[in-house]
Amino acid sequence: MAHYSVRPKPSQEGKRFSTGEVLRREIETASTSIERCSEWAVKAATIVKDSLFYERLGNTFFWFDQTDAAKEAFLKAKELPNHSWGLCKSLADVYAVRGETGLAIQEMDAIFAQLRAQDELGTTEKIMFLESLVEVADWEIKLANTSKAIARLEEAIQIDEHYYESYIKLFKIFNDTEQLPQALKILGDMHKAYDAEHKSLTKLSAMLLDYTRWLGGLEDLEQLLQVTNPHAVFNDILFALQTALTFAKDKNRDSDAVHLHLGYGIALARYGADDAEKRLDSAISQWGESYQIGLKSKDLYVQYSAIIAAKCIFNYHFSRARMASNQSSDAIEYKFHVQRMEKLTEAEFKSYYEERPLRFSLASFYTLSRNREKAQNLLMNDLRAGLSLLSDDDLKNDIIGYEHIAKAHIERYIKDEPDRAERPFDVNGEGEQTDADVLATASQPSPSPDIWFCKVCDDVQFCDECLRKVQTGSLTRYVCAADHEWLLVPSWVDEYKATGKGRVRIGGVIEDGKRIGGEIVLIEEWLDTIREQWGIKRSSEEEQDQRQDRKSVTSV
Repeated sequence: MAHYSVRPKPSQEGKRFSTGEVLRREIETASTSIERCSEWAVKAATIVKDSLFYERLGNTFFWFDQTDAAKEAFLKAKELPNHSWGLCKSLADVYAVRGETGLAIQEMDAIFAQLRAQDELGTTEKIMFLESLVEVADWEIKLANTSKAIARLEEAIQIDEHYYESYIKLFKIFNDTEQLPQALKILGDMHKAYDAEHKSLTKLSAMLLDYTRWLGGLEDLEQLLQVTNPHAVFNDILFALQTALTFAKDKNRDSDAVHLHLGYGIALARYGADDAEKRLDSAISQWGESYQIGLKSKDLYVQYSAIIAAKCIFNYHFSRARMASNQSSDAIEYKFHVQRMEKLTEAEFKSYYEERPLRFSLASFYTLSRNREKAQNLLMNDLRAGLSLLSDDDLKNDIIGYEHIAKAHIERYIKDEPDRAERPFDVNGEGEQTDADVLATASQPSPSPDIWFCKVCDDVQFCDECLRKVQTGSLTRYVCAADHEWLLVPSWVDEYKATGKGRVRIGGVIEDGKRIGGEIVLIEEWLDTIREQWGIKRSSEEEQDQRQDRKSVTSV
């Protein structure tokens, strides 16, 4: 259904291939090309097939996910003299990807033995040693070798006590294995010791200063906050965040400041013993700083944190506006919150992929406020872009086209259900099927279990368990909100079998996550119903393409 282009490429002579099939064919072509090019290079440049040759050949295969060929090339390289420890590392990586974790660890242990035997390590070797110890610790965890994983990380700390990823990995292992006192002690000890490079910062502050590097991102920071919240060390973390933020601003480290303002705001909004409203006000101030600084950045990762901060602010005003709309005496407050949401949406990021990332959320609010015309005007360009992507000759961008249409359509056609708060988990669980149901399924090209799409946060999806946590406020991540609405998207596998290639089911009802009834039509016919709803006319070229598509699909 969603995995086939509306218009096939001329070179395919009417045949249609799924996105997965196209990628598989490209990989097979790449593998053949690699072999052919390597043989040509050997003949044309009289290259000797030594260990280095096979190592580079293996790396090339590995780059194109050809693990069988990569493994074979690396093993040939090991049989030849003068092979490097880099070869063993590449072979270990291939073993790990193939699930041969024990063999991967054996290869790395051979490298570690060489590195330990050296009197002094160079900078490159030291970094590689540290990174590999942490990586192998993860592999040990997969094999349930907890004690060996801890030993790997402790060795990394002995080599460099300021390589903070080792500390956070140890914290996670102790926490996951119900050794909380040891986990908390790690953080407490870091709060008492100072960083070698930034002498005014403790190790804990230095780690949090660059938490997107050491902790792996916001998700790890939120886990850190959740685990430590009931304990005294939580105050140490808050103090460390404040100290790191002050340092970042004093040193004009704007990128770090964006991430820290975001993380500190989440800590204030969700945790602590102070008055919740006061903490939330302080959190909004932090998110505002993150958003304003990140708005000017050209770094995509910094922009991403700034967008998250903006969404946190948006969700606050969204909730307050909906509460105010239920009380006629709060018209002024309602207008204030709506204006704040609109202002956030108008701001443009210096990004090539998302200039106005909050427009979908604002369209959801308009629809919930029974103002679908505003929602449609806001998202018309997104819908047109989606239809355009489905009408070109590029198979690979079809999924993007469906996603554009799905987001625009879902936000414009949210159902109004006043009793939703009284039955929070039964959201669109049954009832008449809408185009939004079809589109959301079309935008998901994997045979995943049923999933819930938030109709306000355009980039958030949940399984059943996580949705329950959102609604009860127990989810670790600070995302979405209990007063949002969700769309249930069943697994597409059974539906795909029923509809067949190039077709989709419209209408019908959804009962217990299954589509019942409805009509199976060509994808293009279904898209025509969307064009009609949005008042978009076909061009003469598109009319001709449709006639070609009908012939192509019906002949398959």
